[in-house]
Amino acid sequence: MSECSRNAVAMKRYSGLFLALVVGVAGCQKKEEPGLAQPGAAGAAGVVVGNSNKPLAELAPGDVVVAVNGAALTRQEFDETLDRMSDSYRLANPKVNGYELKNYRNLKQRQLIPEFVTKHMLLAEASRRKLAPSPEHLSQVESMLAKRAKNEGKSVDAYLRSLGPAADKIRQDVTNQALILTLRQAEFGDRLKVTDADLQEARQRVDRYNAMCAATNALVMARGAAIFKRLQAGEDFGKVADETTEEKGTPHGLWGEFSRAEIEDAKVRNAAFTLPVGGISEPLDTDEGLVIIKVLERQGLNVETPVAVQTPTVKLGRILLLLGEERTLADDATLKRELEKTRLAELQRDWFATLRANVRIEYPNGTNFWGKADAKKQ
Repeated sequence: MSECSRNAVAMKRYSGLFLALVVGVAGCQKKEEPGLAQPGAAGAAGVVVGNSNKPLAELAPGDVVVAVNGAALTRQEFDETLDRMSDSYRLANPKVNGYELKNYRNLKQRQLIPEFVTKHMLLAEASRRKLAPSPEHLSQVESMLAKRAKNEGKSVDAYLRSLGPAADKIRQDVTNQALILTLRQAEFGDRLKVTDADLQEARQRVDRYNAMCAATNALVMARGAAIFKRLQAGEDFGKVADETTEEKGTPHGLWGEFSRAEIEDAKVRNAAFTLPVGGISEPLDTDEGLVIIKVLERQGLNVETPVAVQTPTVKLGRILLLLGEERTLADDATLKRELEKTRLAELQRDWFATLRANVRIEYPNGTNFWGKADAKKQ
């Protein structure tokens, strides 16, 4: 195995330890494809987009997805980073299923490019200010690395040695992340701090929301009971559904045909396979909302032979009334992180606009990363 291959394998094992940095890049004016600026040299500031219409899947491994002041993210590096983040998410959530992992990967895939832009935009500003990472912030980021090493039953040094050539990249990532934290501290100072009073105010907001939510849900329950009485009195289910349901795309309340395994909610599943055909359920409190179902047809339940292969199915109508979901109070540490994240996003909004105006962001292969290859350029 070549040194390059060993490095790629080691980097795939490296877990995504650091905070995501998200910023949108808007207002791109398309020009002829340029040559990339040299790393560290901004050239003419602004956003430059090449003429290619290739989606990400059609880029070669060495093709540049995006570059900031010449620091480039290639298609290969994009894929390796996405693999590391997915591996990290799976290790941190052992019970995650394939569907959840796929959704996480799809979300991170679309965030990687703006995160890369933000990271290098902030590093450029830290360099302009001639900042160095503070000992406090280095310790903070190194503790994240220590946690990852501990999860593998290793010291930090042993963990880094196990990664081979990738260890140098990880050490640089630690320094960069600490430098970004130091820059934010220099820019915002005490405005980033969350006090005990802030935590108490956040808890009170949740309490007020939950009280309002409970009152609203009581009204929804009363409305559901009234609708059920109308149906019991013989009103047409389809007409009542058209008038009352809050579910889009279900004319006359027609919901669909399902096997037993396809109905996730136990109360709905039990009603669907025990009510007689034509029967209507009482309002059922589910994760989706308050539900009233009608059994329209049922197939496959009267087959007596043990070799039968027909799967029992039921055709259902549904009326859905949306319920508010009460919020759970987080512990102090989690609540503090959430408040810090929200506050940081608010503080950074205008600052980022200023920083973007002073860097050169290049998309040599265009920005059609998620569309079709033959999509027309706007």
